[in-house]
Amino acid sequence: MADRRFASCVVLFILMAAVLQQMTVTLPIDMSGAGLSQTACGAVLALNGVLICLFQVPAGGLLPRCPPFTMLALAAALIGIGFGLTAFADSAVAFAVTVVIWTAGEVISGPVSMEVTARFATATSQGRYQGVGAFAWTVGGTIASAVGGYAYDRFGSAMLWAGCLGTGLATACGFLWVGRDFRSRQAVAGQR
Repeated sequence: MADRRFASCVVLFILMAAVLQQMTVTLPIDMSGAGLSQTACGAVLALNGVLICLFQVPAGGLLPRCPPFTMLALAAALIGIGFGLTAFADSAVAFAVTVVIWTAGEVISGPVSMEVTARFATATSQGRYQGVGAFAWTVGGTIASAVGGYAYDRFGSAMLWAGCLGTGLATACGFLWVGRDFRSRQAVAGQR
């Protein structure tokens, strides 16, 4: 954690995971509140798994060609926008559209977050860095339960989804900033 740039990424991973894990914390409650049956809720949530199965492997081949910090920013923005749009969903189809959007972010974030983590680590510290990077996603999931449930109960679903949107967009800006700093430090190091 002495690597401040990587520590910044860890915080951003936590925030992105906290928004993404609303899929298991508050989204089912909100869908039920909108009148969806248990079967419809299950079908909407299953769409996430189907899309990941269909697109994760092909995306894994394409993503290394793209700037990783930009891709993480895109992933965070898609996750935030997808959950933000949940505030307007009132049918299984509308919820399914939001699932497609945030799942696109999830498909991008998984492999790219590991690649970014590897860029920070030296050859002898890969295991530690990857462990901390993976732990960040667990912390984000834990925060999702506490903060998401509290926000939903205290402020209502519209505020929760607005918070997810804001968090996703702020996280996207954070990844762009860390990426710019990372590239500038590499350029300076390359000139030495």
